[in-house]
Amino acid sequence: MPRTTLASDGADGALLAQDSATLYPEGDGFFGRRAKKTRAKLLASCAATLRKALAPEEPVRYVANACRYFAAEYFLSGHAARYHNLVALVVTDRRLLLLQLSGRGKPGDLKNQIPLAEIRRAAGTALSGWRLELADGRKEAFVQLSRKDRQRLVPLLAAGRGEGAAAAVQAVAGHRSLVHLCPACVQPVEGAVGATLVCPHPLCRVPFRDPRRAARLSALVPGLGDLYLRHHLFGSLEFLGSMLALGVGLAFGLVALGSAGHAKLPEAMGLLALTVVLPRVIDFFVTRHMGGKGIVPLALAATPGAQADDLPSFPRWSLLLFAAGIAITIAVAGSAAEDFRRDAAVREAEQAAVGD
Repeated sequence: MPRTTLASDGADGALLAQDSATLYPEGDGFFGRRAKKTRAKLLASCAATLRKALAPEEPVRYVANACRYFAAEYFLSGHAARYHNLVALVVTDRRLLLLQLSGRGKPGDLKNQIPLAEIRRAAGTALSGWRLELADGRKEAFVQLSRKDRQRLVPLLAAGRGEGAAAAVQAVAGHRSLVHLCPACVQPVEGAVGATLVCPHPLCRVPFRDPRRAARLSALVPGLGDLYLRHHLFGSLEFLGSMLALGVGLAFGLVALGSAGHAKLPEAMGLLALTVVLPRVIDFFVTRHMGGKGIVPLALAATPGAQADDLPSFPRWSLLLFAAGIAITIAVAGSAAEDFRRDAAVREAEQAAVGD
């Protein structure tokens, strides 16, 4: 039987149920103490979130760092994909919690859970490191999960499966194996992200950001959808890059329209498609994927019995970012257009000289 104890984690000194035998299985040697200290630090950073999420006397049995893996996202976004997919894997006697972590190890917006009854298999893979196969057919892949953590997680995930847990899953989550949690009260929210735009729990009522709106914003200007989803650094870089590409495309288009007989118009249309249309199509689907991974709050403070006050869709400093993007587009378009005109004039002069 698990040995459940109550331990204080975090600055407020509140108690958190723990199964110390499975949470800290290492010995008392140097490396064992170091591993325990690292795990205790991770648990302490998530303690405030866990106290909201866990039922009374629901013990934490293990916690580990990992990174969710999505092949297409890593291919398109590179290192930024890792930054957005860091998670703490927290196992209790009835579920696996996936808590997004910031680069500093603090819980982020996205919070999900998988009831243990919904996990059909956990095994390593050659490409993605470690994968969970769920009852609804979904697969959750992880990388950067150590071999020891995998070996300890597998029996813990299998031990909690049972008829009681399965019944609870059907009552809370229907047919979905991965359940999204409200980022404020950390309670289950039924359905896909975007199906409910306000926390249904009366003591919370925090509004959520709409992933469909995020995708539409990215289709308008790449980066806007990421800013809306609170991916501030990545969204800012993407926005400025898209405005730079827009300036180049507009410059070539203006030169083509001014050329004799619009001879360069087909080339200009191709370049505009490459620098303007294609990035928006790609970012639409990428942002829709990012928005579907979990619920992002539109307010941070709960208002019991009423909807909380909305945050701005974009951070206050975004006005400076938008002004900088417009300035980049105008400057690049003007400078590139002048360069294109000079190149065209040189080519025409060379052709005239050859003709003579």
